[in-house]
Amino acid sequence: MHKFDYSKVASPAYFADMRLDAHSDHVCYKDWEEEAKGRSSYRMDLDGIWKFSYARNYESAPKNFEKSSFDCCGWDDIKVPSCIQMEGYDKPHYTNVAYPWDADEAIEPGEIPAGFNPVASYVRYLTFPESMKGQRIILHIEGAESAATVWLNGSFAGYAGNSFDPMEFELTDYIRDGQNKLAIQVFKWTSGSWAEDQDFFRFSGLYRSVWIYSVPEVHVRDMVVRTILDDEYKNAELKLRLDTTAPGSALVTLEKQGRNVFCREVEIEEPGKTEDVTERNAFSFIVKKPELWSAEEPNLYDLKIEVRNKDGKTTECIRQKVGFRRFEIVDSIMLINGKRIVFRGVDRHDFSALNGRALTGDEIRKDLVTMKLNNINAIRTSHYPDCTELYDLCDEYGIYLIAENNLESHGSWDEGLKRGDMSLTVPNCHKEWKPIMLDRVNSCYQRDKNHPSILVWSVGNESYGGSVIYAMSQKFRELDNTRPVHYEGVFNDRRYNDSSDIESRMYAKVDEIKAFLSKHRDKPFISCEYTHAMGNSCGAMFKYTDLADEEPLYQGGFIWDYIDQSITKKDRYGRKFQAYGGDFGDRPTEYHFSGNGIACGEDREPSPKMMSVKYNYQAISVVIKKAAVGKTSAAGKSSGTRLVAQITNKNLFVPTSFYTAVCELLRDGEPVQSCEFETDVAPLSKKAIELPVRLPSDSEEYCVRVSFRLKRDCAWAKAGHEVAFGEAVFRETQKSSMLKSSAEKLSVDFDDRQVNEAESGCEDMIAVSEKTFLDMRSDKTQKACRVAAALEPEHTALRIVRGVSDLGIHGDCFDVMFGYKFGTIVSYRYNGIEMLDSLPMPNFWRAPTDNDNGNCMPQRYAQWKIASLYATYSGTVSFPDHYYPEIREFSDGEWKTVSGARTECGSRSSEKVGLVDCIEVSFTYNVPTTPACECTVKYSVTADGTVRVHLIMDPPKELGDMPEFGMMLRMDADYDRVKWYGLGPDETYSDRTQGAKLGIYSQTAKDALAPYLIPQESGNKMGVRWATVTDKRNRGLLFAGDKMNFSAMPWSPHELESAGHPFDLPEIHHTYIRCALAQMGVAGDDGWGARTHPEFLLPAGQHMEFEFAFKGI
Repeated sequence: MHKFDYSKVASPAYFADMRLDAHSDHVCYKDWEEEAKGRSSYRMDLDGIWKFSYARNYESAPKNFEKSSFDCCGWDDIKVPSCIQMEGYDKPHYTNVAYPWDADEAIEPGEIPAGFNPVASYVRYLTFPESMKGQRIILHIEGAESAATVWLNGSFAGYAGNSFDPMEFELTDYIRDGQNKLAIQVFKWTSGSWAEDQDFFRFSGLYRSVWIYSVPEVHVRDMVVRTILDDEYKNAELKLRLDTTAPGSALVTLEKQGRNVFCREVEIEEPGKTEDVTERNAFSFIVKKPELWSAEEPNLYDLKIEVRNKDGKTTECIRQKVGFRRFEIVDSIMLINGKRIVFRGVDRHDFSALNGRALTGDEIRKDLVTMKLNNINAIRTSHYPDCTELYDLCDEYGIYLIAENNLESHGSWDEGLKRGDMSLTVPNCHKEWKPIMLDRVNSCYQRDKNHPSILVWSVGNESYGGSVIYAMSQKFRELDNTRPVHYEGVFNDRRYNDSSDIESRMYAKVDEIKAFLSKHRDKPFISCEYTHAMGNSCGAMFKYTDLADEEPLYQGGFIWDYIDQSITKKDRYGRKFQAYGGDFGDRPTEYHFSGNGIACGEDREPSPKMMSVKYNYQAISVVIKKAAVGKTSAAGKSSGTRLVAQITNKNLFVPTSFYTAVCELLRDGEPVQSCEFETDVAPLSKKAIELPVRLPSDSEEYCVRVSFRLKRDCAWAKAGHEVAFGEAVFRETQKSSMLKSSAEKLSVDFDDRQVNEAESGCEDMIAVSEKTFLDMRSDKTQKACRVAAALEPEHTALRIVRGVSDLGIHGDCFDVMFGYKFGTIVSYRYNGIEMLDSLPMPNFWRAPTDNDNGNCMPQRYAQWKIASLYATYSGTVSFPDHYYPEIREFSDGEWKTVSGARTECGSRSSEKVGLVDCIEVSFTYNVPTTPACECTVKYSVTADGTVRVHLIMDPPKELGDMPEFGMMLRMDADYDRVKWYGLGPDETYSDRTQGAKLGIYSQTAKDALAPYLIPQESGNKMGVRWATVTDKRNRGLLFAGDKMNFSAMPWSPHELESAGHPFDLPEIHHTYIRCALAQMGVAGDDGWGARTHPEFLLPAGQHMEFEFAFKGI
């Protein structure tokens, strides 16, 4: 009797023993009634509770447990499917490149660890139903990581090593009447694990569903469905091949939403009658003018196959979804149904923060719904076959797939690079690895071949190159001549350039892609990984999507990756948090490198980065401009300026009339008009359409927005969901006043520029550049005069008290105190309530992002952090010469410079009442940089309680650019309600404003901290005109600026930077407010650690000024 020999597991040649051949993932039912209910009597579901034993290695695993005489009833219980590391055994282990056994045991490729290599032993006692008696019985395991050995009643039934493809074993000969004992032993690492070094958490166990099924008299073991469109993409040939266990017949019917397309009975030949297996039981059906399948219109047909025996009795019924589409490469361009495709994609792991690799159907569905809601049209299954439900949903929702085979040997490739010996790489040209690799390709293809959503097969990922990978690509072509083959590694090994039909790179910069395509135009080009979405990232992503519009051979890319690989864990106090590599004592590890998602771990909700992803991936673009002035009305008043939208429809198959077009007009952030209008822009075309609103000719700020929304419900969204938008911002005339304040809004313009349209999806998407900073400059004296003249105060004049150490300024409902010793405002009371609980100071720092840490930004910019922490008022270190600040007063229409505080009256203190409308106090700070520099902060206080802050600096060019230029204030934590008029609703940065809309938004200060795995820069708002920070009684401060950067959260940048997890942040006692002219971008458009593009950095060595105002409310 054949027995299992564990020693063979250490050889790449041993990957399948008595395992049955792979086949398609169709489901067989006894009749159509069963099929309608979705429950097959041919299946016996084994998901649920199993008996379980854990051992740290094979030597300590229970011996002979598979035998019927071995009592396992006292073992632990474990649920199947699950990862044992999520059930309290072993521990989750995250590593990216290094093999998990690195530095624990010195082993060579193909060998396996002996000391620590967990073994999971499962037992299920079962009785087979009467309906299965007399039939063949087969065990189906959807996924076992990384290999499984099966016994029934003590008899060895087989072994298979492949973590991500199904495995089946015949049980028929080992079945007994009554109770049977099914035993499965799963090994964490086998020889094949050397080719499963993907960037993920390492788990093991029966993590996908397990079932037993019986085989009826005539059974379709495998089926192949192909849809062949003619060259006009009008008519199709449906090809069907059935691999059956016995001869008989089949009634083949094609339906579309209950409408019969064809119905034909075919004869099924006896297996083996025809030598050519590809011709046996192969049938062809002509379909006239089928509705084609694409991501835009995922039209699916039902192929119904009713299998009968020779006597005409139905033995099984199968429903297979069919999508008619043609995918091809013509003249180096990939085409779907004759049109150039652009992948707006993501890489996606099968991963759950709650269940490891054992995803639920709800989790998978939520992922795909979220993708569709955010204009993602493609997935690369990185880097292995995902669970089969994903493919079904991609067919239904319309998501293109690059279906990737189970291969990544990054660790061995890395070793080869470091040692300069690529022969160490697996599989390379090693003949002993060829059979297992070809077997994986076959398994990948066989299960998923009938899914129309799969457009491209992928050999694997980050495994260098060589002849074995080329043979794998050839195997895919041999099995399927209707889909191209992808492999990104040809870039690293041009010896076998034909391993991929597509030039595919990860993290190539836009300029590098352009340079390559200027010389090589023999293949289409995609970015199989780009916009490394680790933490606060995805800056300048639009450069890639713009390139896809400009360069025909560049056909999009796949963001790395879709969801954070984090695991829900509790800290020592029982509070849940999202854990990453290293949090489980797992070593080696790469810590929070597992957090690369545009969706968050536990709740699978979009991260703030998704806002820009949705905009960059939208298939309709809108540019709004002013047209000629409208006709004059009968009343003699202008009807307003006409507006025109240039609408570009990038969809391949649907016109814009497929959606509802809505035009909205907002005044100072508040909606004033909304109306639908007709558009009919054909696919892949553009048209200028006059909008149904007019731009009023007054001094208010107007935002005009055009939105495209679903007209009707679909599988993934309700009618009204917005799929695309564009907006522009206008101001026809300059406001007469610089400050316009109320309890609800305050608008500020600090220079004389006229605001015209912004021709992007939101305002101010242009980079922060030298011109931007120079435009902010104006004569300071003229500005101050404009401030005072514009205020037109209804309040009494200021009361000024000059003390020995402090300067007091008092108004009707406010009190301001400046401290000479500290060189800043030390108190701002409004209606008797102190608003500041710390000293406002210049700020040049923001918390580093993951990309910053990857490119050593903290080391390069460290002196700006020190400058923010330790900038010192000059008077403090030069007492008594410069102890008193420069003070100017505005009265009788002119400014007067007042000398030191004591010289004014020559007494210990003095008081002046009713003579001053505005007072300006200036402090100069020594900034501890090398070379040293200074900055000046000027505070202007007016009679209504407004404090205008003017920050001025001339940093030496040798210092380079700074992360941020602004001021930081602090309030008590009771002031935690934030409202702003600016870009939103999510955080925005200079290189990631795409998708933001100008409007009025609100959140709590705590919610401004984005749910990145480690705290880092987050919560910034750009284009802010005004913002309020208030308590629950709506008391607080109102801030205003000229489209400034603004943030309010409970932690300072330095506290964020010091925390490794959210629970490391201090308890909430404060609200930190940052008002800034600008902040450097977050980067991340190509790889992790990419530096911010120069146009999104603050200029170095330039004169810089920033002004904003605040007052109590």
